[in-house]
Amino acid sequence: MTNPISYATPLDARPLPFTDRRTSILVVGVFLILMGALSGCIGVASPVGMLLASVVPAPRGGATGGGATRPVAAPFPFDWRTAASAMLIYAAVAVFWIWVGIGAVKTRRWVRPLMLIVGWTWLMSGVVGVVYWAVQSPGLVDAMAASAPPGSPRPPVRVFQVIFWSTGVAMTLFMVVLPALLVWLFSRTGVRETVEHFDPVTRWTDRCPMPVLAVSLWLVAAAAACLMYTFYAVLPLAGVIVTGPLAAAGTVLVAAVFAVLAWQTYRLRPAAWWGALVVVVLWATNTVWTFARTGWAEFYHRAGYSPQQTELMMRYSGGSGNGMLWVIGFWTVVLVAYLMYARKYFRPADSTPDPTAPPAPPAPPAEPTPS
Repeated sequence: MTNPISYATPLDARPLPFTDRRTSILVVGVFLILMGALSGCIGVASPVGMLLASVVPAPRGGATGGGATRPVAAPFPFDWRTAASAMLIYAAVAVFWIWVGIGAVKTRRWVRPLMLIVGWTWLMSGVVGVVYWAVQSPGLVDAMAASAPPGSPRPPVRVFQVIFWSTGVAMTLFMVVLPALLVWLFSRTGVRETVEHFDPVTRWTDRCPMPVLAVSLWLVAAAAACLMYTFYAVLPLAGVIVTGPLAAAGTVLVAAVFAVLAWQTYRLRPAAWWGALVVVVLWATNTVWTFARTGWAEFYHRAGYSPQQTELMMRYSGGSGNGMLWVIGFWTVVLVAYLMYARKYFRPADSTPDPTAPPAPPAPPAEPTPS
């Protein structure tokens, strides 16, 4: 038996034909784990904050004989549906970030495509959100000033301006700068080579082209969002707002359609591409038609929000909510264009093997031909 040479260079220490990015990937992984932990803490604290807001009385205009304001009941009662939705959303976000962070620490190859999809989606949504916020900004300062309790001393306008611009800076950092940084980190030269070199095993992200994987993950997110709305039992449908068990059943059905399309899209089925295209167009048309006819205030009312909550949401959405309809129309055009781009990756079942199927065993060696 031959003993290894004591001064031999270890395999991992030998020069690599690419830039080793393990250190930066490790740092990002730790950061993502911390983000997940923060999301979990927020998820636990959110229902507590909602409960405190529902029991703390608000001051009423006017003073009693001693000069103190008279308290009234809290204007926003505790809503278990909103609390449950917040907990589930933050829990899902926490699990996702911690899972991806651990994968990055272990230098798993599936982290890169997943983070590029999430990063670009986050960045595009953030840019649109910040632009929408800037367009709606002229009325937001007045809306914040009008939200002060009646009879209480009104703070100077400069206070609301500071809050407004601080919110804008925070939104820009979290919704634009942070996802742009993640996209840049995982797009650098050497990241792909690093994860593929230190994790040579075929992963689930390798079985589907990245553009199609993005569509599949978006459909999964749409299915999860539909399931969240089952708490409210409200469904916009063909120009009217359906409520009750019928709305809950319809929402579950729509979520199931999104889930099936997500799986079949991942499998590169051409029928799934057509299904995704039809569902995106129909759902956007239905949403715009219904809310343009009924209005957002009616939707909030049917969902069970109090008049005070409805008034507050309408005030901060620009009054009529027509801007949100333009945002829905914009995203519909973007999604349709992206689906047209991704269509080239879908092939008939008889010409492309199932990407989820295991690799076929090697063929046996041919027998020698007798001379």
